[in-house]
Parts: sequence; C-alpha cells; structure tokens
Amino acid sequence: MSILKNFGLSKQDKHSKQASIEQQELRINLTKNGLYINDEFMENLSMDILAEKFGEYRKVLYESPDGTASKDDAKEIYIWDNLGINVFVSKGSIGEIQLRVCEDPDWEKNVKFAFFDVHPTQVFPGIFTINGKTVLEAIPQKELRDAYVFLEMKVGNWKVNCSLSSKINLVLKAIPFQERLRKSETDEIADLVRAEPKPIRDISFWYKPPKVSSGKWKLPKVEGEVLKFTNFNFKLAIIQELMYEQELLKPKFDVYDFCNDYAKKEITPDDYYDKMIPEVKSWFQKLEIPAELAPKVTQLFLDGGNEINMQLIPQWNGEDNSFEIKSISDEELAQFPNLKLIDGTVIYISEKAKKKLIKKGINIAE
Repeated sequence: MSILKNFGLSKQDKHSKQASIEQQELRINLTKNGLYINDEFMENLSMDILAEKFGEYRKVLYESPDGTASKDDAKEIYIWDNLGINVFVSKGSIGEIQLRVCEDPDWEKNVKFAFFDVHPTQVFPGIFTINGKTVLEAIPQKELRDAYVFLEMKVGNWKVNCSLSSKINLVLKAIPFQERLRKSETDEIADLVRAEPKPIRDISFWYKPPKVSSGKWKLPKVEGEVLKFTNFNFKLAIIQELMYEQELLKPKFDVYDFCNDYAKKEITPDDYYDKMIPEVKSWFQKLEIPAELAPKVTQLFLDGGNEINMQLIPQWNGEDNSFEIKSISDEELAQFPNLKLIDGTVIYISEKAKKKLIKKGINIAE
C-alpha cells in the first residue's frame, strides 16, 4: 500500500487563477490521433497546459509504504476536485489521466486508504467521448460481452481502462463461471452493463508509445538446403524434436518473449486456450529447418504437454485435435531416413497417417 507525503493545496501564482474552462462546458474527446479538450488538439500535453485549461489544483506525493521511494517509483498526483480529474505524473512526465465519473460509496469506503486524499471530491461534470462516441458506444462489443471488474480498449496509441461500479460488479460476480462462459457467447452480459444507469466508476487513459521490435525474433535465413513440409502439424513434431528435445534448431522459441517484443499489435499469450496465436503460427510456418538436421531425427514423441504445443496455444487443455497429424506425404517422410519410432499419445496421428508410417517401417508405440 502506498502512502501520501506533503498532502495539501498547491497555490502557486500561475496555477491559482480561475479555471479557463467552465465545468459545464468541459468536453474531452480521446481519438486515435490524440486528445482534444473543448475541440482543441493537445499536441504537446504537459502539466502547464492542463493547469492552464483546468485551473487550480492540489498536489500530493504518492510513494512506497516504507517511505523509501526512489525517484523512479514516487508519483505526483495532481487533483482538480471541482472537475473530478486527477493526473499521475512520474519523473516529470504525464502518465495516467483519471476521471471520476460517478460516486460509488460502497467501493470508496472499503478501499484501504483515505479515498479523497488521492481522488477528487466531486465527479466529472463534463462530457468524455472516444472518437466522438460515448464510452459504451465505443467499447468493442466483445469486451462488453466479457465484462468483469473493468473494460479495456485501445484508441490509437492510447489505452483506456474503465472500472465498473460496485453495483454492476455484484451482478456480474454472482454469475457462475460456466454460465459466464455461455453468456459471453451472446449479448447477455453486455446488455446487463448497458442496462445499468451508472455502470462505470472511473475512466483512466494514458499514452503508450508505439512499440519498436528489437528484431531478435526475425526469422533466420538458412544457408543451403532446407526441409520442405506440406503438413504443418508434422513440421511441428519435427520442431519439437530438434528445437526443444535436442536443442539443435535455433533460436529456441519463447512465446512470451516473442509477444512482448512484437511491435505490430499487442498479444496476450494467455488469452489463447483453443486456437493457435496467428502470429506465432505464421512464425513457425515460415521457419526454415536446415536439411542437414534431418538425419538427427530418429524418433518423435507426441504428447499434449509438448513444449511446441504450449508455444502456439499457451493455455491449451489438450482436449481437441489442434495438433493431430492427419496426413504425411511420401516426400516429407523421405527427408527423415533415420526416423524409426513415434512414441507418446498416438491419438495425435490419424489412422490414415499411422498406416503410412507403419508401411514405411516406422514403429508406432501403442
């Protein structure tokens, strides 16, 4: 739990003037191009600009509980009580901007800190929109279908987090898990959120600079001949043997590091339970395997817990046929003259493929 230091009003002369924007006129519109306040584009957002727009504020220092906060983790919070706005600043840079959009007494009295020390005493009196739409109009329908505790979305290079109110959270938490899964396939949960008069407690948004990939997961180019595959799951079985068992095929792929480094979009690996992460699948499809490694493959072990499976579907439960080897061509098999045994869970090989393997003199361990 963080603590406060030097709590009080900031009354510097340049910030003590009356706010230039009347409360009833305040409009904040977050777009993919950036932030607009009363239709004015905030090209270079700074505390000086916000103070000019919003007027007098109070400032508190939020730091670690033991009082030994470094300059890296101490944060200043600028609070406009009459506007329901607080802004978090770290090392001089604006981070999160938060709007208190409704009172939520049940939540406010149960937090483990003095709520109004770090939150505005009033709710946001203006209009907040995302690309000109209300929050519930702008939030993706899929996000509303899965609503629980909060709602999230991206707006260009901005991230938005909407905390749901205690009232709607009680309704959602009362729905059993299995029923939630069923309802998330329909609009039932989304309709519950929309039906609540004040479903959102506060709205936070912050700028997240575009990610730049380090290039560490750029596919390596193989000099010389490469193995050719027509059946992807058979290729995955070969990769399991060469990359994770014998550790001959480099680089050794790590899905979490790959997704963290991926710049084109944000990928959360643990969101994948029953389908392959498309970008990871594409990486393995394009991965070249040197033909000189083929003689090293003498056996394959097929099991639901194989590392390669967890790379493609990190939360896979092993209960579907995502990795079943349905067929293998003669040309593929001919590349592996020393393959003599396939062990493990044989249900990952179709009867058609199994017959071909046996015919080619490869032992299938039952």
